[in-house]
Amino acid sequence: MSTKINYAVFDGIHRSELPAAIIFTVIYVPPLLISILLAFRKKTSVYRSLVLFSLTRLVSFALRSALAGNTSAAENESILIAEQVIYSVGFAGLIYSAYTLIIDRDEMVNPGDTGGRTGIFLLLGRVLKYRNVMRLTITVAIILGICGGIKAGDTDPSQRTAGSALRETALYIFLVVVCVLNALTLLLAADERRVGVWEWDHVAFGERYGILILLVIALMCLTREAYLVSTTSNLATQDNAAAFYPLAALPEFIAVMMFMVPGLVPSKIELLERANASKSGRVTDSGISMTQDPRYTPNRV
Repeated sequence: MSTKINYAVFDGIHRSELPAAIIFTVIYVPPLLISILLAFRKKTSVYRSLVLFSLTRLVSFALRSALAGNTSAAENESILIAEQVIYSVGFAGLIYSAYTLIIDRDEMVNPGDTGGRTGIFLLLGRVLKYRNVMRLTITVAIILGICGGIKAGDTDPSQRTAGSALRETALYIFLVVVCVLNALTLLLAADERRVGVWEWDHVAFGERYGILILLVIALMCLTREAYLVSTTSNLATQDNAAAFYPLAALPEFIAVMMFMVPGLVPSKIELLERANASKSGRVTDSGISMTQDPRYTPNRV
C-alpha cells in the first residue's frame, strides 16, 4: 500500500496556520470590492490592476486555507502548485498599480518631461518612466513564474530543478522592479517638495501627503520581495507561517490598503485635464493651472 505525500506540510504549510489563512482570505474581500468600485468611478489602470491583485490574493489564500485545513487538498500537488503560481503572479498587479500611480502623480506635478531635474537624475527619470518597458519586464516575470510553478510539479528531477531556477529568476526580476519603484518614489518626493505640494490648501489628504503613502507602499513591496528572495532556495522556510505572514502577507495587505486613501489616485479625467492645460500653456512651472488661484508658496530650498 502506497503512502500518500502531504505536499503542503513538505512545503511548510501546516494546520496551525489555518486561522491566519482564513483571515487573509476574508480581509481581501473589502479591497477587492472597493477597487472594483473605484475602477469604474476613476477609470484608471491603477485600480484595475488592484482588482487583479486583490482577486489573486483572495484565491491564493483560499487555496492556502484548503491546504492547511484539508488533508485531501494537502495531498494534491496540483492545488499546491496552483496556490504558488497564483500567489507569485498576483504580485504583478500590486507593483504595476504602484508604478502607474507614481507616473500619474508625476504628470500631475510636472508640466513637462524634466520635472526640474538635470543631469543623471533627468536621464534616470526618463528611462524609468517608459511604461512599455515596465509592462514587458513584469510580463516576463509572470511568464517565468508560471512556467517555473508548472515545472516544479514535474516528476522529472531535472524539470523540477529548471522550475526552481525559473521561479528564482522571476523573483529577482520582481526585486529589480521594486527597486525601480523605490527610486521613482524618491524622485517624485523631490519634485513634490520642489513645488510645495505639502503646502496646498483645500485638497484631500491623499493628494497633499500622497508621497508619504507612496513611500510606505514602496517599502512594503520591498520588504515582501526581499523576504521571498532571501528564502527562495528553501520553500519550507519561505512558507513557514511565523515568517511568511508578517514579512510577506501583511506588507502586501498594508500596501493595497494605502491605495484606498482619498485623493491619492488621480482619475482619468483629472489626468486629461492636466495634460490639456499643459499643452495650452495654462500651467506654471509648479504644475498648477494659471487659471487657478495659487494654493501654496513654492518651496525653493
